[in-house]
Amino acid sequence: NLSGCDECLEDNTEAQRAAAEAVELSRSTLETTLCQGEQLDHCDDLRERHKYIVDKSSRLVRGMTWSGWVANAFSKDVAPPPAETSVKETLCLRNVSQALDNEEFVPEEIEEPATITKNYECNVLLLEQCQSKEEFDALLSICTQLNKSARKSLEKIRQGHNKNRLSGRSIQILRKLDFKLEEIESEQKKTVGRMGDSFQFQPMKVSQNDHSKERKLETSTGTNTADRIWSKATDTKLQARIEEQDKHLDVMASSIQELLHNGASVGAALEQQNKMLESLNDGADELLEKSKMVTRRADRLSQRSVWRSLKSDFKCCVGIEHVQTKRFLAVEPQNKRRLILQDEFHPETCAFEVHERRGSCKLVGFQNKCTRTWLGQSALGYIVCKAGKFGRNEEWEIDEGNMSRTQLLCACSNYGNGGWLLVRDDTENFSVLGYDSKAKERATLW
Repeated sequence: NLSGCDECLEDNTEAQRAAAEAVELSRSTLETTLCQGEQLDHCDDLRERHKYIVDKSSRLVRGMTWSGWVANAFSKDVAPPPAETSVKETLCLRNVSQALDNEEFVPEEIEEPATITKNYECNVLLLEQCQSKEEFDALLSICTQLNKSARKSLEKIRQGHNKNRLSGRSIQILRKLDFKLEEIESEQKKTVGRMGDSFQFQPMKVSQNDHSKERKLETSTGTNTADRIWSKATDTKLQARIEEQDKHLDVMASSIQELLHNGASVGAALEQQNKMLESLNDGADELLEKSKMVTRRADRLSQRSVWRSLKSDFKCCVGIEHVQTKRFLAVEPQNKRRLILQDEFHPETCAFEVHERRGSCKLVGFQNKCTRTWLGQSALGYIVCKAGKFGRNEEWEIDEGNMSRTQLLCACSNYGNGGWLLVRDDTENFSVLGYDSKAKERATLW
């Protein structure tokens, strides 16, 4: 039925326009996502550089003491991070044809499928120049084999993507290699259609006797000439409509295929970026704790150069509550140097005066109101409350200066690196962990 073909043509045009807009939007989204991936790669490189600076500074500060100098002499120096590749520095998005033609822009991990795709394209272009059917069939077999090899190589890279993380640039090239292969396959089909017809249906010479037979056959038929003309015109219109529908379906199929590829690429890029964000978050926390450690060590070195005793100022009086058990830190009544956790708050044994070290906004000391001794670490590494003055072994650091809910870090632990305080659930013994972010997560909350 040809009556509604005009309306169908308008619907097809509208559908193609909507598909083109969707494809353009997906391309823009993918480009933005890949640019974000490149920016995250750059942030990760910056984090590695700052980590090297902090580690180097920690080694230099440690070497300013005799024990640290010996430790540095028998340990390896901090290795600098690898230089950032030129791809990350200079490339964000480039045309895929330029990336495939110029080998320096193609990442090493996808060089094999890019080379096979380029060879496949050259062989498809040579199909037009074939002079015989045998030559055409041989070259067509080579093209088919190259196509299978390119697809197999791309699939192999995607399967290994979970083991070896690909950069945003590599994911972009892989996606465009898929589009390039589809374009070459489409061009190959068109070439096979044209060249196959020319080889299969050669024009034949028609003799005069055959013409006379045809004329006799025409005169012998009783078919109405007008009916044949009308039927031929109708067939021509129908064939034209069918060809238009085929073109429309090809356009829509191509758009849908590109949307699928773009969606898959965006999903893969977002998954990779989520992993990178988690890594950056953990790395940033680790870098922050190392920076604090270097600052503490440098501060302690500067304190040693001052011959006079450091002063502190009274800040407030607090009760230190163990958040998990709702029990209070207290000095044992019988042995006033031993620390315990007590169910009820006692105004003397559970009360601690907070003194802040001058020149530091985070180093504080806790003096028990009952015994007038200071909370700190003994020479054997135990957490006790027996010091008669606020010295270096009695310095504590509060997380971000927040006293309402915080972990406690003993600044003198681990040879001046610091260590987070932990109360073991089974024995309620006090111990000191490391200074890194993982130790901070395990530390007791007060």
